[in-house]
Amino acid sequence: MIARSVFIFALAGIGGPMLRWLTWPPGPSSAGALSDLIYDLVLLIWPTQPLASIEISAGTNLAILFSVLANIAVFGLLGLLAGALAKTAIQLSSAYLAVCVMIIVMAVWSIGLSFSHVDMIALVVALALYAVPFALVWQFSRSKRLA
Repeated sequence: MIARSVFIFALAGIGGPMLRWLTWPPGPSSAGALSDLIYDLVLLIWPTQPLASIEISAGTNLAILFSVLANIAVFGLLGLLAGALAKTAIQLSSAYLAVCVMIIVMAVWSIGLSFSHVDMIALVVALALYAVPFALVWQFSRSKRLA
């Protein structure tokens, strides 16, 4: 079950980079609410994106590769934790709640520690997207126990 959980979360880790690729190039802040929503959403579901700042010293392609692989690794580690905690709904829900708290903290930090400026739609969508791999892990762990 743990290997399946790691795989599910690693696939989820591709979501942020894929969304950025599908909406490339990012629009300027004057482009409107949708552009701002996508920008904030990508930051929340691709938390390792700031690692691409090594572009200056490593080059664009290496920076992108490093940032995407780091995101997949972070999500894979989260999948390892989720797979280990999938024995009970309380344990898995607690892990999801911890992730939610970290994402909220990251959202507040990314805009300068003022909760009033957080894009609430992007935050709610991100938290819902984070719930998907947790729900899949729970479903697979339940079906394994029932079989």
